[in-house]
Amino acid sequence: MTDEKLDELIGRYGSAVVMCGLVVEISQAQKEKYQDERKQAMQAIIDYHDKKVDDAYNEGLDEGIKDEEKT
Repeated sequence: MTDEKLDELIGRYGSAVVMCGLVVEISQAQKEKYQDERKQAMQAIIDYHDKKVDDAYNEGLDEGIKDEEKT
């Protein structure tokens, strides 16, 4: 919210409405922060899963190579 808009709202409606507007802006910022954190958490879970799959695949590949060397 710009200072000009803030002054306009104070002049027109008084400070109570301005405070409500600030709460809405703060709430929106908190919502965006929560969404960002949620996306990061989801990506961390996906990355962890992908790493486990890759590790299991690579371990299986290593075991296959070891088995071939035994024969």
